[in-house]
Amino acid sequence: MSNPITYISGGSLGDFIHQLSVINEKYLETGRKGVLYITDKVGDIFHHGVQIAFQDTYPFIIKQPYIEDYKIHKGEPYDINLSQWRQSSLLFKTDWNSIFKHEYGVNWGTHPWLTINDSITIPAHVDGKVLFCCSTLRFPNYINFHKLFDTYGKENIIFITQNMNEYTTFMARTGIKLNLWMPSSLEEFITAIAKCPLYIGNLSSPLTYAYALHKTNITLLPYNFRDNVHLFALSNILPATILQNN
Repeated sequence: MSNPITYISGGSLGDFIHQLSVINEKYLETGRKGVLYITDKVGDIFHHGVQIAFQDTYPFIIKQPYIEDYKIHKGEPYDINLSQWRQSSLLFKTDWNSIFKHEYGVNWGTHPWLTINDSITIPAHVDGKVLFCCSTLRFPNYINFHKLFDTYGKENIIFITQNMNEYTTFMARTGIKLNLWMPSSLEEFITAIAKCPLYIGNLSSPLTYAYALHKTNITLLPYNFRDNVHLFALSNILPATILQNN
């Protein structure tokens, strides 16, 4: 067996999920699995702290075929800093694939990089529904949600979140009430997205789960936001439809 490549990654959670693609692409290219260290010493912080991030992500990270081991960093040496791209000279100038290719020599996102636990079941009232989440950050103010949801029927859309404030804030800002489901774990959240026919969301960690699964999605962008440039070539890689207004 080939020696593993050691990686270190910081937050936030969305960036952390994006960065797993590097480990997967390196594994597919070289056959070398990754030993992944999570930390709050590189990249951005994890909003609930590195200990909780580790506990929440461990059940599904450790099952990925490209992962040899997954640990909290305690000063061990590592080969690749997965958060280094945040310092790239290309940041806010071009798309994610170009940035990751420049930093790590891989084509980001070419292959799905999350697999799911098929033993996890989804509640009957959620199964087969379009899933939607909208975080309070990067809110897509120019999206006509009434028009968007009428396309699918509001009764066929479930608001999925682990943060009740996201749901109440969305209702307050739009006047739209959707059926709500709060998964009990991050692994259940990801499994639900994997099994749904369509995911709709703004720039937040749930959207990165859809990307990692190569799930058909509608990505809702805030208007004139500097991160938007990273998304403009996304549909060439992932089954994503980009909306800034409609």
